[in-house]
Amino acid sequence: MKTTMKIAVIAMMVYCTNAISQSNFKRYSKNLIVNNSSSKELTDETDNSLNINNVYRIRLVTRGTGTDTGAEYLAWSSNSIWNIRAVNLKGNNSNHPILTINDNIIKVKTNHPNNYSVRAFIEELVSEEGDAVANIFGSSYQWQRKINDLFYTDGNIGIGTISPNAKLDVVGNIKVTGALNTIGNIKVTGGLNTSSSISSKQIKINDGNTDLMLYRDGDVGDWSLLRTNKGNGIGLIGKPDQVALSVSRLTGNVGIRTNDTKGFELGVNGKIAANEVKVAIYPNWPDFVFENDYNLPTLIEVENHIKEKGHLKDIPSAEEVEKYGFYLGKMDAKLLQKIEELTLYTIEQEKKMKSQKKKFDKQQNEIEELRKQNSEIKNLLEKLLKDKN
Repeated sequence: MKTTMKIAVIAMMVYCTNAISQSNFKRYSKNLIVNNSSSKELTDETDNSLNINNVYRIRLVTRGTGTDTGAEYLAWSSNSIWNIRAVNLKGNNSNHPILTINDNIIKVKTNHPNNYSVRAFIEELVSEEGDAVANIFGSSYQWQRKINDLFYTDGNIGIGTISPNAKLDVVGNIKVTGALNTIGNIKVTGGLNTSSSISSKQIKINDGNTDLMLYRDGDVGDWSLLRTNKGNGIGLIGKPDQVALSVSRLTGNVGIRTNDTKGFELGVNGKIAANEVKVAIYPNWPDFVFENDYNLPTLIEVENHIKEKGHLKDIPSAEEVEKYGFYLGKMDAKLLQKIEELTLYTIEQEKKMKSQKKKFDKQQNEIEELRKQNSEIKNLLEKLLKDKN
């Protein structure tokens, strides 16, 4: 008798537990015919509006489309205002099912003009608490998925730490195969190692104003550390014994403080300071001035050109330089040509001066000889006069 009573009590307890469990967790489904202009309210199992004091997981499938379909939403209220979050969206077509809120009413629709049947599978947690939020569903609330993209928008993510201080806070090593592009902050405590099989490799960090990039063109060669301040120019940073510095633009031109490079690979609107500037290759260097067949203009021709034009031949005028500027390599070559021509004039003048000096010395010797002869003749005449008297 006692055994029978114990069994009855246990059975009643199990029944009560099941009854409580079933009454606080409900599952049911709905079929709705909707399109992009005719949305339908999503109701509970008794066709009444969803209870604003409960929390819902809602799965939707559009039927008869012939395309991938499926969506999962969470619905909850805050201060009697409905909130929904899409945690998983498979379809990307206009007939994909969509959960919306209109006038604080949860509704189902699609973005297609044709009517489609949408089946809704609903899980209702009877919390009877208006402030119960969707965190009750755990990770389904935090992580969301759209087709093949998984994302998180609520806060920071910590790996190796329970107190992340950035969107992604990693305590440990990160291994990246491919390119690492960041907009915002990444905090790394440990090593950052990257590898890639593509022809160009780079690590780029952007804070909204400055780009900092480690870059190498190809699988071999030196790495470059490049910093670009938007609106403030471009610069290289790092110690020469630590990193080989270079800037490489495979296409297009580079402008510093200007968007108009005048068609040149590098345009600078401002001053340039350097320890040394080299023109790597320049053809037709003016050593031809020293060739035997070079037609050296006479000084009279040079003088006439200056009187007529106001500047040396082949050298741009002040007005031309002010208007068009000049090419540094070409100008250096032209100036060297004039220096070489001036050298030839100087050599010629030196030859003439030496020739004239020889003539002058000869004339001086002849004059001295004449003076000597004149003195001798004078002495002879004086002697003759003396003897005669």
